[in-house]
Amino acid sequence: MEVAFFVLGVVAILGGFSLYQNSQKNKIIAQVIQDYLNANNSQLVKVEIPNNSGPFKDAYCDNAQSDMYGNLGYRSKETIYRQVAFQTSSGENKWAWLQLRLESLKATYVEWKE
Repeated sequence: MEVAFFVLGVVAILGGFSLYQNSQKNKIIAQVIQDYLNANNSQLVKVEIPNNSGPFKDAYCDNAQSDMYGNLGYRSKETIYRQVAFQTSSGENKWAWLQLRLESLKATYVEWKE
């Protein structure tokens, strides 16, 4: 009985940590996207999570299979890709790809390609 409570406690702590880390990661991604849009005087249309690295040609990302630890949020270093649709001040719709490297919940590298 005590072992079951211990295991339940560990699962709850790890789950809470994972939720916290993923929410912090999403805040960083949203801030990087907002900074890009502000610099280009644009409005966000939508953000998509692609299934590959797009124009960055990251073979490791493109060939990666399901990563249980990465999906749960237990990775301290990772590269994130996003496809961002936005509208410029002139009304033109554009797409941009974001490559963002995170290390311990800090953005260490940001690159954009339109």
